[in-house]
Amino acid sequence: MQSHRYSLSLDRRLKDAIWNHMLTHPRGHERLGFLFTRVISTPTHQVLTPVEWLPLHDADLELGSGEALEMTQEAQARVIKHGHDLNAALVEFHSHPWDMPAQFSGYDMHGFSEFVPYIRWRLKDRPYGAIVVSRSGFDSLIWDTEPDAPTAIDPLVVEGAILRPTGLTLRYRRRKYGTEI
Repeated sequence: MQSHRYSLSLDRRLKDAIWNHMLTHPRGHERLGFLFTRVISTPTHQVLTPVEWLPLHDADLELGSGEALEMTQEAQARVIKHGHDLNAALVEFHSHPWDMPAQFSGYDMHGFSEFVPYIRWRLKDRPYGAIVVSRSGFDSLIWDTEPDAPTAIDPLVVEGAILRPTGLTLRYRRRKYGTEI
């Protein structure tokens, strides 16, 4: 089954709140949050529209085995339940708060390979998106019909302004493996 094209529509205030949360940890650590969305079909693509923004905080995170932050079991259960209750698709936001082009890490990709099938099953196969934010931009992925082949959320539309992901993650995977993932 062919994956759909997706865009994400945000108003300026919400985009600023998300980026502010992602890039302003007092100790410069990574941050995490979730945007619960509706999926609106148009003749050309699927539009993710915000329902609710849920920033996670230090108490919701723990150091994972790869020295990267992961959600606690309690935070994960809370996010999944809330997404289920809202009948919403999820877009994860996390940060790489340094001055490098935005791209998902190998650790991120390994985590997605385990987490995405589980969360999509729990959310009745609604799409799961991920956006990584850095000081110089963002990259994006979304899983809908193909569990092993995400596409990009492209574009991000902020009150008419078109913002594009770096596309580095998909390009890297295509060059290295001859496939996107």
